[in-house]
Amino acid sequence: MQKSILLFLSTLIIINYLPAQQPAWRQASCTEGVRISDIDIYYTNPDTLYALGFPSFLLSTDNGENWNNISSGLYHGVISIDPFDSKRIYLNHDILPFYGNEVMKSIDGGLNWVSLFWGIGHPPTVDAPIVEIDPVDLTTVYVSKNYHNLFRSDDYGNTWDSIPLPNGNALSSLAISSSNNNILYAGFAAPTQIFKSTDRGKTWEQLYFPLNELSGLLICIHPQNADIVYATVFSYGSLPGGVYKTKDGGFNWEEKNNGLTNQDLDIYEIAMNPKNPYEMFIGTGSDNHHLLFKTTDGGDNWFLFNDGLPDSAHVSSIALDTLNGRFYTGIISSGDSSGIFFCDVSTTVGNKTIESPKTFALLQNYPNPFNLYTMIEYVLPTSGNVSLEIFDITGRRVKSLAKNFHEAGLYRKVWNCKNCDDKQVSSGVYLFVLQADDFKKVKSAMLIK
Repeated sequence: MQKSILLFLSTLIIINYLPAQQPAWRQASCTEGVRISDIDIYYTNPDTLYALGFPSFLLSTDNGENWNNISSGLYHGVISIDPFDSKRIYLNHDILPFYGNEVMKSIDGGLNWVSLFWGIGHPPTVDAPIVEIDPVDLTTVYVSKNYHNLFRSDDYGNTWDSIPLPNGNALSSLAISSSNNNILYAGFAAPTQIFKSTDRGKTWEQLYFPLNELSGLLICIHPQNADIVYATVFSYGSLPGGVYKTKDGGFNWEEKNNGLTNQDLDIYEIAMNPKNPYEMFIGTGSDNHHLLFKTTDGGDNWFLFNDGLPDSAHVSSIALDTLNGRFYTGIISSGDSSGIFFCDVSTTVGNKTIESPKTFALLQNYPNPFNLYTMIEYVLPTSGNVSLEIFDITGRRVKSLAKNFHEAGLYRKVWNCKNCDDKQVSSGVYLFVLQADDFKKVKSAMLIK
């Protein structure tokens, strides 16, 4: 479910974006016939990806070109990779023949799995297991058990606490704000409802939503503004559905369906480009080749984005690699048409397309605030000597992350919150300083422990 939250803001050079110039989707090698239910990208090195299929768990280490089956015996579900440890993976999948789900964890990259807990009672009409890593505190994970139980771990899944839910309805989605991780939005089905928490799930407030049907909700939060939220409705092919948006934290909603073929779409997935929240994708189920839609203006207008996808299928997952400009989708269809499809695109900023780097840039670290690790990205249009250093608020140098010759390109560095003596630093504001030729840029970040 919504994994693209972990690939954050980067801005290069821009030109006009032309929606008609769509890249074609291609099917990845060794995924033919695999019924994919989720795809996740390793944030630190997006050449590494994992995918959950039926009954396979797949790994790619070449930017999604080729995939290998590394474990089996798993079913439809969702996965989430620790952004700074590709071996730590959380999984929540259905268990058969019962309607229930099982939460599992791997610490060796999916070769072996440990069952954490499971339960029976997941209704067949609400097939939506949940696993979400807190985008600010990466030790924290939320998972669903059955359809009306939510659990949180604050120690990488070693121990779990029950989070009280506001009603007994079927929990269909959970979204965590990356700008304020105290804020959670939860979507429910039977009937359609949306609740908000501002204290990590201790208390909940029901929000007005214009539909009150049996439909399930998927939720996507703007990465920099927790008041801007999108909700998509799974209509079961007959009920009113579509895309809805709020700009005031859920008090008022407006339809965002212009360009969709109809409002009775079964929307299985929603994904937002974290570099540009105006660019979003929704995946549907269809027998008329209307599988994937894209918007570049925050949902005001949608257009088809499925050249090369099967004619009759449903989109089960969308994953965005904004570093390499490659997007992935999982497809469930008949025969060999099921599998992983990818396309190479230029990511966008506003309504503009990002081209090759032509200016220096130091991007905002992610996550921010942070407590264990954070990632810093920087862009170099030319080769040369580069330094990336960290200072505390008094101007004292804390750590040097780079001080050598670089080729032109986009770089990522991880800071583990340790100083040059390999000791943990204290909470506070820190400054990241990038110097290259005559270019100098400073970004501030908040460490919270």
